[in-house]
Amino acid sequence: MKFRIEAQLNSGLKRYRLQTDGSWRRMSSALSKNYPELCRDDDPSPNDQLYDTLLDAGLFIGTLSDKLKIDGQVYPIKDLEGGTLQELHARANVQPMVYRLTKPRRFTPDEIKAVIANGNDNINNALTLDLEGHVVLQQFSTKLLSNCLPIAVRLRAFCAGNDYVGLEAAKDNSHIQEQYIALLEGWTTHLMTGELNIMPEWEYTKSVEELWKEVDDITSHLK
Repeated sequence: MKFRIEAQLNSGLKRYRLQTDGSWRRMSSALSKNYPELCRDDDPSPNDQLYDTLLDAGLFIGTLSDKLKIDGQVYPIKDLEGGTLQELHARANVQPMVYRLTKPRRFTPDEIKAVIANGNDNINNALTLDLEGHVVLQQFSTKLLSNCLPIAVRLRAFCAGNDYVGLEAAKDNSHIQEQYIALLEGWTTHLMTGELNIMPEWEYTKSVEELWKEVDDITSHLK
């Protein structure tokens, strides 16, 4: 697994990929998955800057100043400090993107059930998938919002004391299935786009079988 860096402008309507000479190559405008129509602009290029680890990519992003120059125009770099809609729209969102070389593993409802059964309901939790497809229950904190963490998918937080985790929660099959399809929906988006920290919508129109077929199609070129 390698990592690339993208800068998204105008709330994702324009996307650029960092090149080895420090320039930025224009990508397709699609911010979210566009399966099954793949834009050839998103294909890897020999001139794309690759990083061996997410840490290396994050360290580069940390060296950037508060402004980024692309196509002769200067953009403030997006941060978590908020701002007006106009200010947010004018900022560049710079983030690492996953470039996979091998197929990820498949997660199962039983894995989710086991993770939830071992959870501590006395704290706020977030159900996540790491970059290899392992289900991980993490204590929720604002740092989980960072796009420089090895998190592929993150679901809404389970607030403490609401019985969303623990032995009793693990016995609720409808609860487990809901988390399963939510993670799978986010997983397909992550695999299509390479983006980290995907938080999927909770309105599903596809079956589990259809989503796994998408995963297989998306990763069919990997070893």
